[in-house]
Amino acid sequence: MTGKSVCGQPQPDLCLSYSSQNPGEGRQPLCDSCNGITPAHLAAIGIPGTRKAGYLHSPSFRALEYSAQSCPMCQLILLAVDERKSSQSLPEDRLQGPRSEIRLIGSPAANAGQPPRLSEILCGNSKMSGYLSLYTNEDDPAILAGDLVERGLDTDPASDRNFKLASQWLNDCVANHPACRDTVSRISLIDDLSDQPLPARVLDVGPQGGPNNVNLFETNGRRGRYVALSHCWGPGGLLEIAQTTTKTLEERKSEISQHDLPKTFRDAIVAVRRLGFRYLWIDALCILQDDTMDWEQESSQMGSYYQNAILTIAAADAEDGSAGCFILRDPPFPTPVRLSFLLQNSITGHLFARLRPSINIEQCPLSQRGWVLQERILSRRILYYTRSRLYWECQTRTTSEDCQLMLQRNLRFGVLRNGLISGKDAQDTQLYNQWYMMVADYTMRKLTKDRDKLPALSGLAAELQRRTLGHYLAGLWRENLHNGLLWQAGDIKLTLPPSGPRAPSWSWAALEGPVSYEICVEDGDTVRINAARILETEVKTNSLNPYGAVLSGTLVLAGCIKAATVSIQKTEDRITHTPTISSTMVYLGANTYSILTNPNSNTRIGWISLDAAEMPRGNIFCLRMSDNKNTMDCGGTAGVFYDSHNILGLASCQEGYYTRVGMGEVQASNWFEGSCEEEVKII
Repeated sequence: MTGKSVCGQPQPDLCLSYSSQNPGEGRQPLCDSCNGITPAHLAAIGIPGTRKAGYLHSPSFRALEYSAQSCPMCQLILLAVDERKSSQSLPEDRLQGPRSEIRLIGSPAANAGQPPRLSEILCGNSKMSGYLSLYTNEDDPAILAGDLVERGLDTDPASDRNFKLASQWLNDCVANHPACRDTVSRISLIDDLSDQPLPARVLDVGPQGGPNNVNLFETNGRRGRYVALSHCWGPGGLLEIAQTTTKTLEERKSEISQHDLPKTFRDAIVAVRRLGFRYLWIDALCILQDDTMDWEQESSQMGSYYQNAILTIAAADAEDGSAGCFILRDPPFPTPVRLSFLLQNSITGHLFARLRPSINIEQCPLSQRGWVLQERILSRRILYYTRSRLYWECQTRTTSEDCQLMLQRNLRFGVLRNGLISGKDAQDTQLYNQWYMMVADYTMRKLTKDRDKLPALSGLAAELQRRTLGHYLAGLWRENLHNGLLWQAGDIKLTLPPSGPRAPSWSWAALEGPVSYEICVEDGDTVRINAARILETEVKTNSLNPYGAVLSGTLVLAGCIKAATVSIQKTEDRITHTPTISSTMVYLGANTYSILTNPNSNTRIGWISLDAAEMPRGNIFCLRMSDNKNTMDCGGTAGVFYDSHNILGLASCQEGYYTRVGMGEVQASNWFEGSCEEEVKII
């Protein structure tokens, strides 16, 4: 038995029929199923999580494949399924058989009074979210009917439409988002309707309607509203002409030649003017780059500069200053497909289907830069310029130029900032876990100058100390030092920074490379008891920034310490209890561990993760930092299931002093029995 004919060939009954109407000029005709896609169909949620949800488009994946040979909309749906297959390893058997029907599902929010939108494609029992979207244009009748959420993307990122949209986001946030007035320290609320203290220097881009001159303005305590720029300097840094120095200061106070500025700076100046503001803060131009005292003073204030700004503009896809904020956009590929449907008043509205570009703010060039971590967390509102669209992120809302409503709020930095602001207790363990999460991410980022390791996080550290998180010690917190010292090397062993020592050996900032805090996170079955006692801590800074670069640091602890021997083994040879890691934590598993053995009996007692690839010479010393007591409910009886000791691995460096070489776990619970407490000095 044969069905309808497509392209002159008889087809099996499972294939789709085609309409003679063609809503797109010069395009192939759409099949009847694609012509039947309407907002009303998408809103027909049916029974969520079942095969009856959404709009039945194709009876099987095989039918979709065949129809895609002639129908451009089916081609898009097939491409979306292929994207899922490649990115999420969709099993091939899910796409075969009678239960592989294709359904288009609208957003469940449609039942709550919001307009329907294409939320996901259901192929059999496999959901595919975010690969295909439907939108309409602002001048289409579908907009007036309120039938859609998503909008088309403008070809020009600096269009009037986009600046109008950005202004709407900003004005709505200032007027209606009280949470966006809060700061990380929670000491005070910022009134964005009033002028705030200006940074020591800002760019004055001139009043609206005035000349286009730009000059460097020394504020001397004046107040106003300003915008900050978050950008990449680039692998080799910015050209000297893009930096303000003691030699160019006076000249730039009169006027700055915009022709000499990199494109990112010029675009930011245009954006500030178009948004209706007069002042712009850019680090390279507002800090004297050849004056150590000025740089130290201003770098210590950078956290407050981003936090007090009414808006931060982020050049997300610019790898250096030459790329700009307004990056020309490539036309969508494949070309969007137009679908027509009748509104309730019999007026024809139009949908446009497209593959949704995959843009992840976390993977943009800007997010690979070390300084940007604190800029993002401390900024209360960020307008991201990416190569595909505008994004908006504030404490209350995340959205985009095409009105996608599923952006950063659920990504880790939205969660992180919310966690820092809403924490109930300043000494809450979760706040320290948030810090360890930041450190893990921060150490994976790049810095143009490796000596900026601590200064680039100093603004955030200052805010958290105001939150009474405790005493800051070169990247750690004294009040949570037993956990803070348990950082470990990630997938890549750590190395010394090219410029030489920049922090004491016990700080993660001493070395180059990613670190994790895998073992310091307690789960519901773990009770950790501190073993070592903190006698004295001292950190000497060499700058005006007490949270920045350090000269030296010493920890004096009292605890049990014993010598052990070390041998290299692969990860799979490690036998240890690993605490369950919270879903909000970032951690990396080291690719090799070293085995600890008792030097007297040569029996295995535990493991250690060495900081560097080079093995320490001779025995190492294990300092007992804390004890783990893991309890489990077995048949209604809770009892001690497993005991171990978290240790710091130390090497003797001079009379009475040690340096850190790693961290680990002694699993022989009685190994420290009989050991006397000693005073241990670590530098």
